Amino acid sequence: MALIYNIAKEGFKPPEAATPHQNVLASGYYFSLFSDYAIINGKGLNQVLVCSLLPGITYQFKGKVTNDRSKQPGFDSNYSPNGTGIVVFDSYQILPKYIVTFSVEAAKEREQED
Repeated sequence: MALIYNIAKEGFKPPEAATPHQNVLASGYYFSLFSDYAIINGKGLNQVLVCSLLPGITYQFKGKVTNDRSKQPGFDSNYSPNGTGIVVFDSYQILPKYIVTFSVEAAKEREQED
């Protein structure tokens, strides 16, 4: 929980180097357009940091992502092939806006509307 508050207060720090299998789209700052995807990748956290992004010119991988997962020449960010994630490469492209705290409860079956 402290990590999200630190990011909101101090901004994003440069990403640390990771092994190639960890960097699916490139070494950078990963975001999702879908809250459920962000929650799954939050590793059990009950918070989501909502940010505005300035993606600039985006490169969208087509089909399977190759081993070349770097920033593509002439592009400012990378999109995943299925559009669920985006990687930006500079912290100035990110503006933290809201911290959303939630609780997870079992889904309840509800009656469908006619």
